[in-house]
Amino acid sequence: MRSLTTVLVLAAAARAAPPENLPSDTCVAVHLDLAALAKTKVYEQIAEPLIAAAAGPCDYKAFCESAGFKIEDVESVTLGLCGDLDDPDVYMLARGKFDAAKVEAFLTGIGEYAVTKRDGMTVFLSKSVGSIPADPEIAIVEGGLLLGTARGSLEKMLAARKPDATESEVSKLLRGAGEAHLSCAVLGTAAVRKSMAEDPEMALFSGVKSIVMTANVRDKVEISYDFKAEGGVESLKGTATLTSETIVAMVLDEMAADGGSGEAGEGCDEPCGCGEGEPFGDD
Repeated sequence: MRSLTTVLVLAAAARAAPPENLPSDTCVAVHLDLAALAKTKVYEQIAEPLIAAAAGPCDYKAFCESAGFKIEDVESVTLGLCGDLDDPDVYMLARGKFDAAKVEAFLTGIGEYAVTKRDGMTVFLSKSVGSIPADPEIAIVEGGLLLGTARGSLEKMLAARKPDATESEVSKLLRGAGEAHLSCAVLGTAAVRKSMAEDPEMALFSGVKSIVMTANVRDKVEISYDFKAEGGVESLKGTATLTSETIVAMVLDEMAADGGSGEAGEGCDEPCGCGEGEPFGDD
């Protein structure tokens, strides 16, 4: 399962504010502090090629600005995956500077939304939940927090942020990882084990109980990992060091294998809303 493999490879890339609490059904989570990472030499070497490769033919800078933010204005990001990891639901929490008016204009230009104000938030709930592709749902919280999902799961994220919400298992793992530029946590749910078992590169880890990885960026990227297993599979714990060139090569290889590589802005045919192709969310 390429998306999980890529998440773990990217865990070799962010000193962070505490990760946000994610919904209880989250099984894979990544938290990184882009503001801290942007101050490192390694970031200068890897950020542009990785972002461009992930965006493929899309003009990602135009896309971001049309959606109300710039990459450099995003301070930290927490991502969570749940459900079928071959086609997962995605939770996203980002801290930074977001232009609410631009976000609203962007969303209403790509789909139909019910816009409400509540508890210091502007909430955009899709009127076409269940559509393919799914329209994103967004909440902008006063103080510079943006939450985003698809497939009608935004309410789960809002519930997870309440003061009396129970901390999810994957969020406990992230918090327990301690201070790091980047942290990644994986719970050994049935979906995770199935995805690992079906991927030859990950089959060795199909007996996973949990995985926690952290990365600190200095001249190179120093990684710590703690793999807990059960069912007769050996647990692993240790450290590794990677160069920025190695990280870029690994991620680009993963994206190429998944059909996701390309040059930014080359006549985009995807419904990403970047202005090069069809509006995101249209059939």
